[in-house]
Amino acid sequence: MIKMDKLNEKQITKMRWVLFCVFASIFVIIVIGTLLVVFFGLGKPTEKERDLLFNVFIVEVGIAIIALFKMLFNLKKSRQEEKQEEKPILEVGGRYEYEIDCGDNTLFLGECQIKQEGRSLSFSGERKKKIVGDKEENVSIPWFSQWAEICLDNKIRMDYSLTINGGMRGYSILVVETGVETEDVMVGEFHLLEHAHVCGTVRFKKRLSKLKPSLKR
Repeated sequence: MIKMDKLNEKQITKMRWVLFCVFASIFVIIVIGTLLVVFFGLGKPTEKERDLLFNVFIVEVGIAIIALFKMLFNLKKSRQEEKQEEKPILEVGGRYEYEIDCGDNTLFLGECQIKQEGRSLSFSGERKKKIVGDKEENVSIPWFSQWAEICLDNKIRMDYSLTINGGMRGYSILVVETGVETEDVMVGEFHLLEHAHVCGTVRFKKRLSKLKPSLKR
């Protein structure tokens, strides 16, 4: 996706340069023709025609100057806006422990590995413990992302699959929080596509120590 954006940007830049060269060539031809007629008498114009062409020449130069200034200042402004809008790509790769709150007194604890290449991410994890009220049981439910990306708003959006009950798909939106106890934390929500009523909150923590339930219910 990033490569396609760069390719499209190059093509747009190339098209802009082609259009600029075409219009610049036309403008130069018009200016030269006007100068030859007005100042060198090419074509033997009458006095009225010469005055008209001279006035047109002044208008042409004025329009060109206005267009040039507008283009330069808009270019400067757009570059400043682009710098302001650009945000550094978050570094979120590594091993995480996570906690899922399904909202029905059920928690899942697990671990996952995140691989990162620019804005593109790859999640591979496993739910290892299920907690219902005061009861705990060990489980093994692998899952993996089909698509995951750090979007321009720096939120992580992902589509994932669970290898349970023949396969289940869901999606999640995460927000990265830094500086929380010197550890990277991602919090957000998840939804299962096949079960519209199954949703909840999820919390990832970049630490391999034992994860204890801490989400507010």
